[in-house]
Amino acid sequence: MEYELYNGEVKVKFQPNPYHRYYVTDPKHELAGQYTRGVTTYIGIKDKSRALCIWATETAAQYLIDQLNEGREITQDDVIQSMSLYNQKRDDAADIGTKIHDWCEYFIKHKLGQEGYEKQPELPEFTENKSVYLGAVAFLEWVTAHEVEFIASEQIVYDRDEKYIGTADIIAKVDGRLALIDLKSSSGLYNPVRLQTAAYAMAYMKEYPEQIILDRWAIRLAKEDEQEYYEREERKCYIRGKDVNNIKEYTPVEWIKFEGQEAMAQDYEAFLAAKTLFEWDNETDFYKNRKTIEICRPSTKQSSSETSQETQS
Repeated sequence: MEYELYNGEVKVKFQPNPYHRYYVTDPKHELAGQYTRGVTTYIGIKDKSRALCIWATETAAQYLIDQLNEGREITQDDVIQSMSLYNQKRDDAADIGTKIHDWCEYFIKHKLGQEGYEKQPELPEFTENKSVYLGAVAFLEWVTAHEVEFIASEQIVYDRDEKYIGTADIIAKVDGRLALIDLKSSSGLYNPVRLQTAAYAMAYMKEYPEQIILDRWAIRLAKEDEQEYYEREERKCYIRGKDVNNIKEYTPVEWIKFEGQEAMAQDYEAFLAAKTLFEWDNETDFYKNRKTIEICRPSTKQSSSETSQETQS
């Protein structure tokens, strides 16, 4: 997939699968098909391990509890399977999220009258793709709740000053204000989306300085129905020992709007700090750079001998 940015001065080749990589040709920096890191790669430096550990252990616990409730004896194989189950669930969720994004992209490009998107989009079959259907309906609910004038979908953005790249989900006027919109199909909205949307918005405005983005929206689209949501939350409460009466009310769509240039500038500065930290870590990490950084390890035999002599002394 090839794109031209900055009036043809910058050329981008995008490899969506399996690596989701961008290769940039930019004479300003003497780049010729250079692999360029994306926004989400840089914000990945922000630690999410605690939340991921909780989710992974709860996934394992729920699986083992199900085995017990079915009257089965838990075996060693069950324990091993429970430890890796989160990988499958993560991949399944990512696949559903991609399909929801694809449907929204088609819907927007059809609205824009783009070539190849002439056919009226249809909602996915509920019985065959329930999660994708729910996500698409949630997106339409947000569109209905606001006055939306779409400008672009899956917009490649590249910051020529900071040399990062990414794909913004949606550029649109929302309620009369130019905005950048990011779609999520996760179970919640999390703070790194501020960094992500700010980085996308600033890169877009550097290419189109006459278009001032005033707002950034993060929209979460549900991929489970009300019954599935409450069953999942009740199971989490049971495992965590919390009161089921405090479960947040189900909603098929929720959003956060970040308003104004001041908030964007603050978030952009934080993104650049994350980018700097990522690059520092990538350049200096001992184990990533084993070929260039020597790690000295005394032999086991020598260490034992030295230890013995010290003991005798």
